[in-house]
Amino acid sequence: EAVHRGWTRVYDDAGAHGWVYLCGSVAMAIVVYDAWFYWQHRFLHRGWLFRHVHAVHHRVTNPTPFANFAAHPVETLMGTAYFFLLVMIVPMHPLALAAVSFHVFAWGTIAHLGYELYPRGFTRHPAFRWLNTATFHNMHHRHVTANYGLMFSFWDRVMRTHHPAY
Repeated sequence: EAVHRGWTRVYDDAGAHGWVYLCGSVAMAIVVYDAWFYWQHRFLHRGWLFRHVHAVHHRVTNPTPFANFAAHPVETLMGTAYFFLLVMIVPMHPLALAAVSFHVFAWGTIAHLGYELYPRGFTRHPAFRWLNTATFHNMHHRHVTANYGLMFSFWDRVMRTHHPAY
């Protein structure tokens, strides 16, 4: 309904902005979501919010893919708010929204596998050092004051919340 009433910037003609823009909007939305997630996650680790909201997720100490769904409704709303704001601010094609949503969901599932997909030393390679892995997030479930990022370790490195043992 919001799209039909013009309350969003969602467009349905891929040619309106071109395929380069469509692909760029996917990349931008993923990078911005990662920042959103990091800061939201840090916020959820504070006092009352941790005890009454985010603790639902942290009851899972050894993550499995199902842990990706273990969230308090307030936390779910906070994560979903990003997408509402995104479509109100940035022109997005439905394919781009689907790609971003799939990417975020897939990365969250991989982060909660409880099994490492990547080979030992994967993140020591310069091309991959900014990527998070299942091990990275599993450490967060054990050491709740580190490794807040979802897909990239940029914010954890900048804010010095990157666990030193990772």
